Amino acid sequence: MREIYLRRSVRKYKKDKISNDIVTKLLHAAMTAPSALNEQPWEFIVVDDDTLLNKISQFSNHSSFVSTAPLAVIVLANLDKVKSTLYHQDLAACTQNLMLEAVSNNLGTCWLGTYPKEDRMTYIKELFSLPSNIEPFSIIVVGYPEDEAAFKEVNRFNENVIHKNRW
Repeated sequence: MREIYLRRSVRKYKKDKISNDIVTKLLHAAMTAPSALNEQPWEFIVVDDDTLLNKISQFSNHSSFVSTAPLAVIVLANLDKVKSTLYHQDLAACTQNLMLEAVSNNLGTCWLGTYPKEDRMTYIKELFSLPSNIEPFSIIVVGYPEDEAAFKEVNRFNENVIHKNRW
C-alpha cells in the first residue's frame, strides 16, 4: 500500500467537483475500518455546498482553507451504537481509511481535529443541528491538490523511537 507513504495534509485545492462514485469509494473505505466489538459507531455528513464549506472554514483559526475545497466529510460518533469506551480509536481508524482511499483516487485531504475540543464540537453540532446522541469527531477536507507535488513520498522512519522489550 503505497498510499500510506504518499498521504500529506493538503490545504490548497482545485475547485473541481468530486464525483459521487469517488465519494462512495471514500465512505466505503472509511466504513471498512476496524471497530471495538464491531460497533461501527460512525455516521457521516458529506458537505459539498459552498455556503456550508465557508461556514466550516470559520470553525477554527487554522481552517480558513476549507472554503477553497470542493468537499468535506464530517466523521461523527453515534453514541447509541457505543458500548465500548474505545470508539474514538474506531473513528480515528475510519478517518485514516478515508484519507488513504482519497490518495488512491488522486485526492488530497486534511484532517481537522474536532474531538475533544468542546468549542469545535459545539460549532459543528449547532451548524448541522445534530441530535444529542451524535458527537462530531473529525472533519476531513477533500479535493484535487492545486500543487502536483502534493504526493511526494517522505520517509519519516526513525529508529530512535523504537524500543525492544524494554524502554
